[in-house]
Parts: sequence; structure tokens; C-alpha cells
Amino acid sequence: MSAEEKSYKQIFKTTSLFGGIQVFNILISIAKSKIIAVLLGPTGLGIISIFNSTSTLIASFTNLGINISAIKSIATLNQDPESQHNIIAVVKKLVWYTGLLGFLVTLILSPLLSKISFGNYTYTFSFALLGLSLLGLQVSQGQITILQGLRKIKLIALSSLIGAIFGFLLSVPLYYVFGTDGIVPAIVATSIAAVFTSWYFLKKAEIPNLKVNFLTIKKEGIGIVKLGFLISLTFIFPAVVAYVGQLFIANIGNIQDVGLYTAGFAIVGTYVGMVFSAMSTDYYPSLSEVANDKTKFTKKINQQILVSILILAPILTVLIVFIKLGIIILYSAKFLGTVKMIQWASLGVFFQAFSWCIAFIFLAKGDSKLYFWNEFIPNIYMLALNCFCYYFWGLEGMGISFLIGYFLYAVQVYFVAKKRYGFKFESEVLKLCAIHLTLLIALFLIEYNFNPIIQYTVGLLIIAASFIYSVSVMEKKIGFLASLRARYKRG
Repeated sequence: MSAEEKSYKQIFKTTSLFGGIQVFNILISIAKSKIIAVLLGPTGLGIISIFNSTSTLIASFTNLGINISAIKSIATLNQDPESQHNIIAVVKKLVWYTGLLGFLVTLILSPLLSKISFGNYTYTFSFALLGLSLLGLQVSQGQITILQGLRKIKLIALSSLIGAIFGFLLSVPLYYVFGTDGIVPAIVATSIAAVFTSWYFLKKAEIPNLKVNFLTIKKEGIGIVKLGFLISLTFIFPAVVAYVGQLFIANIGNIQDVGLYTAGFAIVGTYVGMVFSAMSTDYYPSLSEVANDKTKFTKKINQQILVSILILAPILTVLIVFIKLGIIILYSAKFLGTVKMIQWASLGVFFQAFSWCIAFIFLAKGDSKLYFWNEFIPNIYMLALNCFCYYFWGLEGMGISFLIGYFLYAVQVYFVAKKRYGFKFESEVLKLCAIHLTLLIALFLIEYNFNPIIQYTVGLLIIAASFIYSVSVMEKKIGFLASLRARYKRG
């Protein structure tokens, strides 16, 4: 087996592992979304969205980017276990400090957050309670960060699945009994479940439990915090964009539109999350390991783009064709106003995957300043696009904004990577992207301009073409069908 084939098999293995877990997560998400839609409706989803975006915004200020920078610090020490275990002990302490900071900031600002978000002080106690979820979120993400740095992929996948199950079991009764008053307790309960599940699976990694004093934390933590600080600023921008965008929708439109917007993008995020989960879980640490070898990291990026598009593009074709049915199953007919928005956004996801694969170069290289500016500029034009497009075209405009924003970002990140690191596409990757993008655009135009009979007839043909083309390339790269047949025989 060649080195290239081994590399492709590793990427496919990681993606398929998370894909299998994602199936269960999707089923849980379907059940949870349906229950919330029935019990709380679009308005309830709008309230949930504002609480979640507020939590994300504060976390992006207070977590100092440790959950990202620590992955690189841990992954680059895979050949030095003693130093690696010392860094892990430091990371465990740092996430508690930053988690407590997030809790205190939310507690102190709770009256102001209620006033800004809802125009009154009714939700002051709810925001104060929300601070507990920030503490839980930072601790659980810190524990997952350690597993990512160690590349314990199976443990991360299992933690994700078990955490989702417990989060579902804890939150749904709260929604049922308390309605909208149960929203924040449900968010807190979910974060606590994530803390305990990630802690349990971190223990299974059998990492020595070293004790470190404050001087050691200060000495070893400086590098992590220094890199993480600029990274944390880049997470602030999308959090601000999401928060301000939702407040803009609530004021120009209404809280129900916020709920519809959130529900629509939740569908997109859930069904393409398989690819992005694999990308952020294994791709980043593996890219960090070869960051100093131009040939290897260029190859790694092209391989990741190819695999991501192979898997993602057929999923997007299904999403575009069957989105109306999906919305009714996931939510209810009340949410059908999001159909056009989701179809536009589905095209944007193609460019999102494409650009994210390249953007990880800056993190893997530890080029925090370049990463900062590369993320800062797009968030400025994405916020402007969101407000402009919603004002003129409503919810459909948010899908248009997503597509335009990520197209511009993809162009930007490619030219920056090319100039700074000499990155270039392999011809095979360009061919693959061109064919799948052509199929997606053709499908979108048919869905947008023709009657349902033509939409479903031609749509099914394009879905089949997309799947067949992807499988044929997988077969060429890793013997995909032969592997399936061998696994079937063993079973």
C-alpha cells in the first residue's frame, strides 16, 4: 500500500467513524428538534438561539483560544511523552481558570445582557444561570482538546455520542415541564453532561495525573495563551456577527424570524457536520505534525479537500432536493419559510468546506497574526452582507449572504495561502470540485425555477450522478467497494 493510499484511508477512516457517530447524533437531533418545535415553536427557538449566541460570544472573549492552541502544543509533542503529559496537566488547569472567568463575566453582566438581548430585565436571572454553562463548556472542550492533541479519535467520537444522549435525556423534560422557562436550565444541564462524559473518556486515555504548581502553569502556559489569544480574537468576530445579526433580525423582523433562521441553519449544520467534525478533530493535529514540510502539508490539504467534497457534495444534493420534507419531519410546516434560505446556504457550504481546509494552514503553522487578519476581514463583510441581505430579502437573504460570504472567503484564503506558503491545488482536486459544483448549481437552478415533478425527477438523477461519481473516485483512491465487500464477508 502506497503512502498516499494510507493517507487517504486514514482520512476516510476518521470521517467514516465520525459519520457513523453522526448518524446517531442526527437521530438525537431530529427527536430533540421535533420536540422543541412542538413545545416551543419558532419563538422558543428564537429565544434559545439568543441565549446560545450570547454564551458563544462571552466564551470567545474569555476562553483565550486555549481549546485551539493547546491542540498544537500537545500534538507536536507526540514523540516526547514526558513533556506532553506536563503540558496536558497545565491545560487542565487553564481551562478551569478560563471557565470560571466566563462564569463571572456572565454573572456580572447578566442585567445588561437581558436588556440588550430582550429590551428588558426579565431574563437577568436566566443570564446569571447561563454562566454555569460557560464553565461547563470550557471544561468539557478542554478535555476534548487533550484527546484531540493525542488523536484519540474513537474516544472523542464516543464522548460526543454519549454526551448528546445524556443532554437529550436531561433537557427534554425541562422543556416539557417548564416551557420557555426551561431553556437555560436545559442548556446548563447539557453542558454538565458534556463535562462528565468528556472527563470519563479522558480517563480512558490513561494519562498520568501530574500535579503542577502555579509557576509551572505560568511558564508552560505562556506559549499556549500567547498563540491562543490572537486565535480567541478570531472567534470573537463570528460570535459578534451571529449575536448582532440575530438582534438585527429581531428588531427589523421579529423573534420568530430568529427562530426560523436558527432552525434553518441548524439543519444545514447537522447534516454537513460529519465532514467538519472529522476535519477539526483529526485533520488539524495531523496537519500540525507536517507543518514544516511544504510538500507534505500541501499534499495533506489537497487530500482533505478531496475527501471533504467527495462526501459533502452528495449530502448537499439530497439536502437541496428534499429540504421541504426534511423541515416537516424535523420541525413542522410552520418552518417551511426557511426552504429558500437553506437551498442558498447549501451552495455556500461547498465553499465553506473548501476554504476551511485551506485556512487550517495558518493554525498549523502557528501564524497567529495572519490567522487573525484572515478571519477579521471576512467577518466584517459577512456582518454587512447579513444585515443588507436580510433587510432587502428577509430570511432568503440570509442564505444568499452565506453563499456570497463564503465564496469571497474561499477566494481570499486561497490567495493568502498561495502567496504566503506557496500552496497550490492539484489538478485532480480542481476537476473534482468543478464537477460537483456544476451538479449543485444545476440542481439549485432546477429547484428554484421548475415545478415539483421536474424538481424531483431531475433532482433524483443529479443525486444519483453525484453519489456515483464520488463512489467511483473513492474506489480509485482506496478500493472503497472492495473494502465494503470484504467487511460484509467478515460480518
